[in-house]
Amino acid sequence: TEFEIRQCRGNLDAFINKVEPKYIVPLGAVATQSILGTKEEITKIAGKSYNWNVYIVIPLIHPSYFSYNPNKLQSYRMSFQRLKDLVYNTNKVERDFRYELSDENKLWFNEKLNQSRKVTIDVETNWLDIFLSNSKILSIGMGSSEYEGMAVPFDDNAKAFAKTMLEDENIGKVGHNIAFDALTLKRLCGINVKGKIDDTMVAHYLATGMVSGKQISHNLKAVSREFGISETEIKEIDYDKIVGLSYKELLEYNKSDVVITSILHNKIPKIEPIYSLLCSCIPMLVDIEAQG
Repeated sequence: TEFEIRQCRGNLDAFINKVEPKYIVPLGAVATQSILGTKEEITKIAGKSYNWNVYIVIPLIHPSYFSYNPNKLQSYRMSFQRLKDLVYNTNKVERDFRYELSDENKLWFNEKLNQSRKVTIDVETNWLDIFLSNSKILSIGMGSSEYEGMAVPFDDNAKAFAKTMLEDENIGKVGHNIAFDALTLKRLCGINVKGKIDDTMVAHYLATGMVSGKQISHNLKAVSREFGISETEIKEIDYDKIVGLSYKELLEYNKSDVVITSILHNKIPKIEPIYSLLCSCIPMLVDIEAQG
């Protein structure tokens, strides 16, 4: 193989210099190592982007691998999805997110919900342990799509608006670990999340959790980077300092989680029928856990 690489490398470099591609996608360990000079296992770097000279290199596992491991074909499809996201991802997308729950904004958002019939939700609390006596919801993010939504302080006005929307069984609910959001809303303010449930963390676990021998994070930020979501969309905070954040910082973080979850909902493949079965169990699990 090394002999073949040496024999062909001159032609390959000449071809790359002539074509000047923006992206190079080597298939398999041999092709990747010959381009990047890395000794890392292909399974650890597949689907990630690397700079090489003036080009962006995105290695993928060689297709022949899946002829012998058909049970891992789903992860291969996800690698191609990440490739597509990296190639077509833009750094700036126009979004209409509003931070005030005025009557005008309520009407606007309800009109968007009437079109989408689905809302992505995310709540921010002062503590991750919502069973503490002083736990409370600080803000709530709601998106009718990845492009439109609201992130507002959780006052009585927001509570009333959220209750009407979240208890409407005709509006689907989307979240990343939505069980936590639903439990928080039920435990701290008596709101019961109803309707069809979709959970991007469950979808990601089913799509990737069967890959043996790999430690995979289902954290929202980790999954968003796995799928090539622009770093401009990702906001991170030290949760221990969340109480000290300004409302502007908090609501931007809230918005970020809603946008990312909405994007992932459209990107992560759903392994049926088990995905729908697990999501349908979430309200029951929330009711059980709410009893402490």
